Amino acid sequence: MQQSDYPVVIAGAGPAGATVSMFLENEGIKHLLLEKDRFPRDKICGDAVSSKALEIIARLKPDAIKAFGEDPEMALLTNGIQFSAPNGKSVDIAFPKPKGNLPIGFISRRMDFDSFLFNQLQNSKWAEIWQNADLKDAVYDNNGGVSMTINHNGTDKSITTKLIIGADGARSVVKRKLQGFEQDDNHYCGGIRAYYNNVSGLHPQNYLELHFMKELLPGYFWIFPLPNGLQMLVWVCSQGILSKKKPT
Repeated sequence: MQQSDYPVVIAGAGPAGATVSMFLENEGIKHLLLEKDRFPRDKICGDAVSSKALEIIARLKPDAIKAFGEDPEMALLTNGIQFSAPNGKSVDIAFPKPKGNLPIGFISRRMDFDSFLFNQLQNSKWAEIWQNADLKDAVYDNNGGVSMTINHNGTDKSITTKLIIGADGARSVVKRKLQGFEQDDNHYCGGIRAYYNNVSGLHPQNYLELHFMKELLPGYFWIFPLPNGLQMLVWVCSQGILSKKKPT
């Protein structure tokens, strides 16, 4: 099994990993970016992007992020959030105006947003990108670095690095292998996402809706409008969903 060495390895090419790669590219730092799947690919998420995240990406890609936010097929602008209590009362909170000429925030399917960010890396001079790259193992080596085994397009490869960045999500191999972190079912949230057509009664300024219902506490659900006015996202979250013990 051939072994290669990289100064930096990023596990995961979602929004976190792709953004880190952009910053490394800007600094001229060679790195390897791993993605378990192949783009375009989906991820279960709330599909909302705040101005805080946009400000970070806009440091490097201001024109691209502005164009994406203005594309009605890709993103729907939102101006605030509505909280609804178990007693049926609600309160609207407007989002603060962001720095620069950026959207306050928008909603975009992860299928579209993640692919947009990933496509910003296609002409990178400093990033080597592996898709279909499944990180199988990671261990600390005797030289103060990390040795990894990666199945890339069906072939196992050995990689070493001085720095690995774990951006590989909730089931992070980096977290499990290098930190020994296992999921605590007493403090765990499970999500269910679905898209719907022809949903009425939405906020006129496309506010995000968070609903706290007695039947779901300590969980909640939210409703987000999506581009084209055709789809609606519903997310349900419940603490301790996998545990038979009472959450602490």
